[in-house]
Amino acid sequence: MSYLSDIEGQMEAMKKTMEEIGEKLALEKEKSIQNFLKAMVQCGEISLEKKKSIEKNVELSSFFMKDFDDDDDDDDDDDDDGMWESFEGKYTFPEEKSQETNEFIIRYIKKKYPDCYVGNHDRAPYCREEEGDKEIYKKGCDKKIILSGLKEKCKTSYRFSSAGEKEFYWDYDGFGCISYLQSFGKTKNIILRSKNFEELDEVMKILYT
Repeated sequence: MSYLSDIEGQMEAMKKTMEEIGEKLALEKEKSIQNFLKAMVQCGEISLEKKKSIEKNVELSSFFMKDFDDDDDDDDDDDDDGMWESFEGKYTFPEEKSQETNEFIIRYIKKKYPDCYVGNHDRAPYCREEEGDKEIYKKGCDKKIILSGLKEKCKTSYRFSSAGEKEFYWDYDGFGCISYLQSFGKTKNIILRSKNFEELDEVMKILYT
């Protein structure tokens, strides 16, 4: 009898252990799904409202173990809204290499950082002053953030002459990119295209230190 009791005890302990493992696996699965949804919002594939709708969909409840009551929903909404604030209906900067992307970035800066200024930086491209580099600065701070714009570049072509001919062209790669001088003298370049707003917010902190 003692032998059978030991076996039953071991079986019960094993069953409990398997249940705990199952719960942990289900929790990790839920976390993975939630992290995936958060990433989808960050990259602009779905909106924050769509994420919340997915999480509350009864047909998908098996993927989310947590039972949400009204209070929990309010807390989650506050957390999500703080993490991903929309601007002009978007959660990320535009992906295009265009003047429109730069104008979006400038509007974002003027809205969120009203005490900062945006002005022309150095010589603007010929007849395209509004599309040139811009500098972002704040009074009382000697640091500046440069928003790259249209660049006029030159390359040498050997199509018609062995001596080479200079060709001028417009370079659009700078649109949607910022740069700033780091404390140790090296320039840091960051591409904002398709990135969430936090990328720029982190850089803007240098104007407030």
